[in-house]
Amino acid sequence: MFRVLLIVFFLTLNINVIYSQLAIKGIVKDAQDIRIEGVTVVMQDLDSTFIDAAITDNLGVFCLKKYVGDYRLIFQHILYVTKVVKGSGNDAGSIILEEKNYALGEIMVRGERPQVKVENGTLTYDISRLAENKVISNAYEFILQLPGIHEQDGKLSLVGTSELTVILNGKPTTMNPDQLSNILKNTPVSKVTKAELIYNAPAHYRVRGAVINVVLKQENTGENSFQGEFNAAYQQKYYENGNGGISLAYSSAKLFVDFLYSLNYNKVRSGLELHSRHLFENDIDDIEQENSGNTKSLKHNIRLASNYSFTPKDKISFTYTGTLSPDKKSRQQSLGNFSTSNVFNNGDDNMNNVALDYQSGFGFTGGGDYTYYNSPTRQNFTNQNDNGDIFRFVSNSNQKINRWKAYMSQVHNMSNDFSLNYGIEFTYVNDKSYQTYHSQEEKDLSLSNSKSDINEYTYNIYAGIDKKIGNLSFSLSLAGEYYKIAGDGEWSVYPTAQLNHINIKGDVFQLSFSADKSYPNYWLSLNNVGYLNGYMETHGNPYLKPAEKYSARLNYILKRKYIFSMYYNYINDYFIQLPYQSSEKLVLIYQMLNLDSKQEAGASIVVPFRFFDFWDSSITLDGNYSREECDDFHSLSFNRNKWQFFSRMDNTFIISSDPDVKVEIAGMYISPSLQGIYDLSEMWQMDAGIKWTSINKKAELRLKGTDLFNTFIPDLKVHYDTQNLDVLAVKDNRSVMLSFSYKFGDYKKKTSKSVDTSRFGH
Repeated sequence: MFRVLLIVFFLTLNINVIYSQLAIKGIVKDAQDIRIEGVTVVMQDLDSTFIDAAITDNLGVFCLKKYVGDYRLIFQHILYVTKVVKGSGNDAGSIILEEKNYALGEIMVRGERPQVKVENGTLTYDISRLAENKVISNAYEFILQLPGIHEQDGKLSLVGTSELTVILNGKPTTMNPDQLSNILKNTPVSKVTKAELIYNAPAHYRVRGAVINVVLKQENTGENSFQGEFNAAYQQKYYENGNGGISLAYSSAKLFVDFLYSLNYNKVRSGLELHSRHLFENDIDDIEQENSGNTKSLKHNIRLASNYSFTPKDKISFTYTGTLSPDKKSRQQSLGNFSTSNVFNNGDDNMNNVALDYQSGFGFTGGGDYTYYNSPTRQNFTNQNDNGDIFRFVSNSNQKINRWKAYMSQVHNMSNDFSLNYGIEFTYVNDKSYQTYHSQEEKDLSLSNSKSDINEYTYNIYAGIDKKIGNLSFSLSLAGEYYKIAGDGEWSVYPTAQLNHINIKGDVFQLSFSADKSYPNYWLSLNNVGYLNGYMETHGNPYLKPAEKYSARLNYILKRKYIFSMYYNYINDYFIQLPYQSSEKLVLIYQMLNLDSKQEAGASIVVPFRFFDFWDSSITLDGNYSREECDDFHSLSFNRNKWQFFSRMDNTFIISSDPDVKVEIAGMYISPSLQGIYDLSEMWQMDAGIKWTSINKKAELRLKGTDLFNTFIPDLKVHYDTQNLDVLAVKDNRSVMLSFSYKFGDYKKKTSKSVDTSRFGH
């Protein structure tokens, strides 16, 4: 591997020498960061003598062959304001042109923005392009509008990838995915600038695999400004739900402060119908149980973010994020021919996260991130089986996590589109968890008690190079990780490579490869037992191993909007939670286990299109072949495979421009699939919504129905060897939501007085 890197490095040096003959190069873009073709670039010396001229190509790139020390560049285009720039050296950088405001009477010029912008292997989606016509209200719903993204089991998924990581403003966080998703669900969509999708992230992102980088507005302006937004929503599922919040933003020449608060009331219906044909002591027991219940919580979400710019390229930022859920309650009742049980839980969920980050003008970035999580829970359990025996207990449990992260990185942007990046990162986690049982019948339950005090250390070091050669660019990186837990440590190496080519028509080819490792949830790795009812239990697994992942992908992006992909994923020691009908007693055990491997190969396409001026549509199709193998599943073995199909269609209809009214209709289908010994039924979903926007664009009223036919939850079946059961989940996916948001402020006042930032210092 190191020999290959050395060869690539020396080849890069030789190519740099060849391309150093180009005198002056640069890129021309508009305010939306979209490259502009056909811009005339005139070069003069400082005495206004003509020297050379060029026209930008379809990528917005220009090249002037004649070199002078100091020069003046004039940029001209019929649709943009002429701009004059003075400079020296052969890198003119990025030039931003301002659109002209034409008033042409009855003449209207229409254009279509590209669906996606591709730069350095990153697919960038502009919020103004995607969200303008959508009935969405928060950042999480914006992510769901990205091609190939969907939600399943409360988790974001991207077709063709084994796992998806979401980061904010290019920075990974110590918050877990559920906590981050909650923050995104309470962040107004107006706070989002863009989303960057990377199928195989280079090492300098400090995360591996597929990544979505959600970029929030955090710009410092040249004048004082204050803006805000109020939002409220009522949601009807089986139970009533509601939320409301306010966001405020202040910006000056050097300081930006953003505050968000929201309050959510959630009550969710849950339950299942279980039919188990349990083989025990050579007899089959026919067990039927029906669970029903609900969970309710009141959740406070707080986010305070600020950054201070010493210079345009040097800034320090601080962010606090908190999620507080006091007095969270749930109840569950189980009735059937095996037992009758009642389970009551109450507790708190509290998460606090702080992050500090410094970015310099010379490519250095450093900072830290800390998360504290505390979740005490008390459970009252009562069960009476079919022969009259009563089992009652009270249990107390808690998970307390302290997670620290520190990092430093450096990027060297050299001449001729070559860059070198390297960095280090350290993560420390302390997880103190326990679960204790107290019998109400003076039974000894001490064997069910569990306690852990885990210290986990992760050291990462990486280096990578990026190089552009005409229409070809590539990225190579290598990360080394030392992982230590419970006194045991091991090294792992993760290579990542990506090759991009843009042809003369602007079509993009991407070829990428990455390696990764994922770790199981801390709580699921404990040696504990949980009781769902008199028949169903959850067991922890202290022998869980991390899963090793390898991914390869080929993308072809036609006309910067049609995406065609082929992919292959291989996961060694893939872990998954599966049920098992015990051969030792009549109990159904749910436990997280390592399978030997999982393989997936498939192809997908994303095709957006437009009918006339009132109908925008997009279709996503994916087909893949999946195989899962396990040689030792509770003394059983399996090797199962299946073809699977995914499709989604989004439609937006412009009903009226004055008033501004848009209607959205979307549908999604997932064919039957497998999960270990599970067989999952097909799922489909239909959504519809309507949005009204005020003339001044400040107020929006949205009415949206999700999963209107309540069909996007699968039925589960296990018919494999001695295992035989059916599980029908109680469906509570259908919802109707009425939401309103109003933007206020836009106060701007130029001032020459310096801003007092003494209270914001770090």
